[in-house]
Amino acid sequence: MAQQNMIKSASDEIWQELETGLGQIFRNEPITPTRYMQLQTYVCDYCFKVSMLEGVNSPQEQQSKRSDHLKRIADFVSSELYIKLSAYLKNHVGSILEECRTRNGEEQLRYFNTQWDNFRRRSNVVDGIFG
Repeated sequence: MAQQNMIKSASDEIWQELETGLGQIFRNEPITPTRYMQLQTYVCDYCFKVSMLEGVNSPQEQQSKRSDHLKRIADFVSSELYIKLSAYLKNHVGSILEECRTRNGEEQLRYFNTQWDNFRRRSNVVDGIFG
């Protein structure tokens, strides 16, 4: 149980770093290649935390029996990250919508069009990090 709490804490810290990176991307702050690779590494670290659940020094015969179990855990971990990313994006798009509602007519249309173009471009960066 203590090990699972450590893993949960580590995954929360990783998500906080990813969330900070997402904020940088969607605020159109410059992302250096080093920062981009760091964010990709966080995604990998988040998804591969499953190896900490089983231990890396398991005997070979136990590993073959556990492969299905590990795949189920890995799928859960990946879906957990997907849910967090989806919630982040939903919140981000919701804030754009709220700002859009404060405008009228052509101003609203221009704002929406600009935001949509920005979102599409920045989503490609996010896809590269999480993909």
